[in-house]
Amino acid sequence: MLAVMQSVVAAEVDYGDLVWIIQIQSTLDPVRQFAMPAAPAQRSTSGSASMRLQQTKNALLEQLRGMRQVPGNTDISSAFGAAFDILRSHPAALRRFVVAGSDYITDTARDRVSLQPPASLPSAAGVDLVLLVCYPRAVWLQLLGFSHSEFLDSIESRWPVFLRTHGARNVAVRLVDSVRAPTLDGAQIPAN
Repeated sequence: MLAVMQSVVAAEVDYGDLVWIIQIQSTLDPVRQFAMPAAPAQRSTSGSASMRLQQTKNALLEQLRGMRQVPGNTDISSAFGAAFDILRSHPAALRRFVVAGSDYITDTARDRVSLQPPASLPSAAGVDLVLLVCYPRAVWLQLLGFSHSEFLDSIESRWPVFLRTHGARNVAVRLVDSVRAPTLDGAQIPAN
């Protein structure tokens, strides 16, 4: 997932962009802002502006690299709500782009995971959205009582439709490889 996020920063973030990182479940410093420098007004200043842009992108990438998965409950809709609120507070923005990544969409307890979109969500009007979801290992799907097809149907079909009905302009959902991580009780998640 980190590699995908880094690619998005490299390809999409440009002069004049405002970028926020919103960490799901974080109570300490949950939102970080990165303001990219303005585009150079003159050719003679393009070198220094390019260097400032790269330095700011590097700081953003360093923040992404430092993010860690936090065991606990996940509710990605609250992070979406925060992101959409921030974007609405900038009406002059030329484009609104959200990249969200999570291991689960909604897990409310150790053995209760919902594949369904929430009942409501703030408006995503005009937002281009990329949702990255770690593909759970087969053992987790089995433990949670979901088949591969149910998981894929929810992530690739229901969620994009749900986000578009809330105003998202473009929605791309991608399943990405998960990394081996400890479970809540400290045991390792077994490989497939």
